[in-house]
Amino acid sequence: LAMLAPTGLIGWDYFRALADQIEFSSKERVGVVYAREVTALLPLLQQQRLHSLQEAASGTASTALPAARQAVAVQAARLAAVQKAHGDELATGPAYARFTETSRSLPNSGAGVPTVLLGVANDGSNLTLDPEIDTFYLMDVAVVRLPLMIESLAQMRGLGAAVLQAGQMTPTQSRILIERMTELSAHGESVHSDIKKAEAFRPGLKAIVKPDEYKAALGEFLQRTETTVMRAEGLSGDAAQHVITANRALEAMAQLSQRTTDALDELLAARVARLEGQRNLNAGMLAAGLLLSLY
Repeated sequence: LAMLAPTGLIGWDYFRALADQIEFSSKERVGVVYAREVTALLPLLQQQRLHSLQEAASGTASTALPAARQAVAVQAARLAAVQKAHGDELATGPAYARFTETSRSLPNSGAGVPTVLLGVANDGSNLTLDPEIDTFYLMDVAVVRLPLMIESLAQMRGLGAAVLQAGQMTPTQSRILIERMTELSAHGESVHSDIKKAEAFRPGLKAIVKPDEYKAALGEFLQRTETTVMRAEGLSGDAAQHVITANRALEAMAQLSQRTTDALDELLAARVARLEGQRNLNAGMLAAGLLLSLY
């Protein structure tokens, strides 16, 4: 009987620590739910921006713009539902309000606002503080690096097509393209490094997320851009082909984002299940021990 009090205190501390870990990782999964809706909206906003700019440049109504706007509206409604369900928990209210306000002025405000909202959701859901190697690096790929890369490449798609069509490029346009290419290269190196580190910790993960298609498509786009838009001798290339190559890279990035997000969520779910299993097993053993001591 003398051991009941200290045993109870030790058990309380242990189960409280387990409860904290379960709550922490469960909140990460809420962040994944939020991230899915934001990342799904990002390319739709980019497509709307592209058609809006093309319409403004040509002076004629874009036949593709109404459908693009409708797609944005549908996905924005899905994001609004997730914000209503989880916004307070993730503290995304101010960032979401800013996003909805600035998105009304597209394309002038750009489509980069959702990446800011995504960053707030990542922080509020504990994703950026993930404690395990494989899930941390998957998180960095899925909800940090790839969304930023997708936005940078989409800007290069529109701006590159515009200068190729015009046959000339201003110093400001050149600077922006160089900045976006630098960002793409830097984040691309981080994606490669992250997947390599995650694979070292959990062998077989690379085969699940399949990054090779993304690497090939991105490499093709960067090479084409260097030999057409950023050609030292001057602009040379077809604007339509530039857009096609960019779209292939964007689609490959979106697919990699989907696969890494799925893998991340599966690992988080497995962690929560493992922690809950430990809690239940140890609770049973503790209860049995207490009953035996009383007996």
